[in-house]
Amino acid sequence: MSQINTSRTFDHFPEAFACPICKSNKDVPCVFVAIPGTEDGNIVEANPVHLKCAELYNEMNSGD
Repeated sequence: MSQINTSRTFDHFPEAFACPICKSNKDVPCVFVAIPGTEDGNIVEANPVHLKCAELYNEMNSGD
């Protein structure tokens, strides 16, 4: 399984969205995950994911 890139973070979670992992919109650091198939040149649509959720996802799918 692929990993979520957590190298570029944002301080605030967008109020109008919910994290696809925990289903909340708590205002904590987040990352944006590209939506496959939405590429248009160098532009792509993305969904916000809480940083802690992304790190947990990566840990659970690390294969260790």
